[in-house]
Amino acid sequence: MYIHKDINEDMNEDIKLNVESDTDFLLLPLKKNTEGDIDAVNPHNSSNTVNIKKWEQLFNNPKTALLVILIFLIAYFLSEGLTGGFGNNFLSFGPTIDESTGKPITFMGINLDSWKDVCIVYMIILLSTILQSYYSNVVYKTLYPYVFNPAVDIVPFSKFWTYLILIIDPIIYITFRIIIFYATATFQIQYILPQFLGSYIIDLPFTLHWLNGKKYTS
Repeated sequence: MYIHKDINEDMNEDIKLNVESDTDFLLLPLKKNTEGDIDAVNPHNSSNTVNIKKWEQLFNNPKTALLVILIFLIAYFLSEGLTGGFGNNFLSFGPTIDESTGKPITFMGINLDSWKDVCIVYMIILLSTILQSYYSNVVYKTLYPYVFNPAVDIVPFSKFWTYLILIIDPIIYITFRIIIFYATATFQIQYILPQFLGSYIIDLPFTLHWLNGKKYTS
């Protein structure tokens, strides 16, 4: 579409839109549509874009992720508790009898039929969790960033110990995972709580150390 102007001797006639006229006319290019013009023409697209960005910001917020996980865990544990999904022995402490076999619960071949054996397993699980958390925080946060970062060429540790740690690492990792698996497989809170306690004993100081070295916007 073009806007044209008839030309005569006085050059004073008004602009017309008569395309079929035989008179000469000047072509006046229309202004190109910019993004703002498009939004002004179709504000619905602009509002949709703003809404999508708001939802993206909401779901990419760590606070939202935390709330979603907490709501899910609370709902899950409530539903399992109300339906008896954990079993009658889930909240039991001390020596307990397995509901399916009628025998004392075992942990890696240990019959937990006395408080002495139960306390020994408490210590095994607690120490295993502490050592696993300590090993992970030290090795995975100090050695691994140097070894597995393509941008880093120099590892500030001994070559012998670096090779030794990385070769033995899978054995250490799997061994601790087996112990934690057997503790969780008892389906009793008394053998799960030492895992939380052991993790917090080590992870919390490391986490606070890293947090105290940062600056925050609010």
